[in-house]
Amino acid sequence: MLKHLQRLHMSINPRHSLRTRLGLAVGGVALALLILLSLLVGYVTKQQLEADTGRFLSELAYQMADKLDRGMFERYRDIQIVASLETLGNPNSTLDTKRALLEKLQNTYTDYAWIGLANLEGKVIVSTGKILQGKNVSKRPWFIHGQKSSYVGDVHDALLLAKILPNSTGEPMRFVDITAVVTDQDKPVGVLGAHLNWVWAKKVQDSLLQSRQKYANIEMLVLNKNGDVLMGPPSNKGKLSELESFQAARRGKNNYLIETWYDRNNYVTGFAPSVGYLSYPGLGWVVLVRQKTDIAFAPARSLQRKVLIWGVVFGLVSGTLSWLLTNRIVNPILAITVATHRIRSGDVKVKIPMVRGQDEVAILSAFLSYLMTSLENHQAELNALNEQLQQDITARQQAEAEVRTLNEELEVRVQQRTMHLEAANKELEAFSYSASHDLRAPLNRIHNFSQILMEDYANQLDTVGKDCLARIFASSQQMEQLIESLLQLAQVSRSEMHYQKVDLSDMVQAIATNLQKAEPHRQVEFSIANDVTAYADAWLIHCVLENLLGNAWKYTRKQSQAEIEFGVLLRKPKKHKNTGESQNSKSKIQAPKSMIYFFRDNGAGFDIRSSHQLFKPFKRLHSASEFEGNGIGLATVQQIIHRHKGQIWAQGKLGQGATFYFTLNDEENFSIPN
Repeated sequence: MLKHLQRLHMSINPRHSLRTRLGLAVGGVALALLILLSLLVGYVTKQQLEADTGRFLSELAYQMADKLDRGMFERYRDIQIVASLETLGNPNSTLDTKRALLEKLQNTYTDYAWIGLANLEGKVIVSTGKILQGKNVSKRPWFIHGQKSSYVGDVHDALLLAKILPNSTGEPMRFVDITAVVTDQDKPVGVLGAHLNWVWAKKVQDSLLQSRQKYANIEMLVLNKNGDVLMGPPSNKGKLSELESFQAARRGKNNYLIETWYDRNNYVTGFAPSVGYLSYPGLGWVVLVRQKTDIAFAPARSLQRKVLIWGVVFGLVSGTLSWLLTNRIVNPILAITVATHRIRSGDVKVKIPMVRGQDEVAILSAFLSYLMTSLENHQAELNALNEQLQQDITARQQAEAEVRTLNEELEVRVQQRTMHLEAANKELEAFSYSASHDLRAPLNRIHNFSQILMEDYANQLDTVGKDCLARIFASSQQMEQLIESLLQLAQVSRSEMHYQKVDLSDMVQAIATNLQKAEPHRQVEFSIANDVTAYADAWLIHCVLENLLGNAWKYTRKQSQAEIEFGVLLRKPKKHKNTGESQNSKSKIQAPKSMIYFFRDNGAGFDIRSSHQLFKPFKRLHSASEFEGNGIGLATVQQIIHRHKGQIWAQGKLGQGATFYFTLNDEENFSIPN
């Protein structure tokens, strides 16, 4: 009896029973798939419900906003039409005739709480029901604004009429003011004002919601442009201007959002703005229609629960059936397992039981039998492969040694070529310096002789001769400037560096002062940052500032109000990853921030697609007829910046100015700022 119980326990224990494991696996997989399906169904259904509900609420908000705009347009038009009638403007019309006209308008649309006509002094001369007749309303906003043109005032509480007019609702009375100027032969004689009872908006809301009873617990709010609730549930009175849906509607959007309101509940919120209609300009109202997500998504959760329950049932049934049907699969596998266990113990003569059929177990038994017969052959092949692999490893080691030798030889060659290149560069710089000096002497003679001819012999030349002589003189001056720039370029490349702390702000201010003295008629607004310093060669960095500021001065010459700015940006250095003690020691050092200096102007600018030519010698992005220059200044600036181990780049747009950035003593790569 005890052995029978032990055998039964082993047959149902998953650790010892393949049948139990297979049944649990099939049932578990079915259960997991159906749970996943239920979650997917719930998610998809929720997304669809969200979209459907959101579209419905946003459409409802749009209809409400449209009805409000159209209703206000009709009342706005009513008052303008009545104000234009001769009966009100004609001084010969009796007060009874005018009152009859106003009361007829009120009876036509009963939501007019009061309509009255005031003269230019603000005295009500006639009104519906004679209410406020004879009173002075000159201080009321509707009269003040109505004297100028047609006016629509936002919703407000009743002041003068609250105690006079009947109120069946018991709620505070609120009005929308609509006014129009009354004229007699195009001359203003009074102001026609009407107080539209805000109850009409509630009627519009009820007409929309009554036809949609299947959408339970939908709440509709109407807010003014400041976020004050004009119509809605009492618990929501107050400012809701911080809601994302309100902000989106104020931007003219008509859509829906899922957001959390001030009662900490999540709502599907549809929103739409009031934009006016035809000649009615609108008051900037916002309509919000909301429904709690718990109610909106309840069908999705119900469907998800049903799918989950049926999934659990199906998983249990599948597991039970698979447990009952696994004997046919398990018994042959157990026989194969016993044979393989004997092979593992060293009994190589054991035969793998052959299973009849074409299923996987039969294929497995045939494959294991074939495997036993080919095992020795494979072992021999494996030994041969191991020997070949060892030979390949030895050959690879020899090849790596040869590659290392070749790399060392290449490195020596690169160093030698670098030395030759540096020597050639120095010779080229010396040659350019010498050639520039040699060109100067004949150029000075051409310049001096042409000047003598212009001063002493100009009267003896015709117009063509004078023009040619002037061109020779101008060309000699241009050539002299070009040689000076070449000499400066050679000098900044060869001069010895003397680093010191330099006040860039003072340098820029001095250069700007000299430029203003040279052209005092120009109106240029300079913005120079204070206390900007750098560690650099004073003479070289002065050349950089003079060139960059001179370019900004030159290319803003055609601006009626030129603006030039010099400043500095801060950039944090990159964080370096270290390990061990070195990391701990370096973490105690606070690395300084890198400085990015810049010049910005609102001048001619340049095409950003040609920015790669800015710093090349003799390359110009503007013609000489537009702006003078020889195209060497920026090349000189780049040479100086590179000698300071810095970087320089530019950004700009044709006709909209340019900005030049540069760094000093900064070899670290970084992204160029926008």
